Amino acid sequence: MAKIDQRLFLNASLREEYLEYVFLGSLCQTAWKRDEELEILRCQTDAQGYDLILEACGFQRHVQLKSSYIGSRTASQNTQRQTAKV
Repeated sequence: MAKIDQRLFLNASLREEYLEYVFLGSLCQTAWKRDEELEILRCQTDAQGYDLILEACGFQRHVQLKSSYIGSRTASQNTQRQTAKV
């Protein structure tokens, strides 16, 4: 069995938050450049299968964020069917 780098697991919650901030920063930057308003709603729990609700230009999207590292067993992700229906 290959040795797993412990840095991948240390402060995982903090790293997930940072990834969310980078994603939202990119969306906000794009909206600003296009002179469009972007509404961002953050969920406090993951009970409904999504992490964010984004609304822009009359469209609303429920977004579930996932991350993994190269070589991980979770290189591909499954999504909640509920999210796809929304």
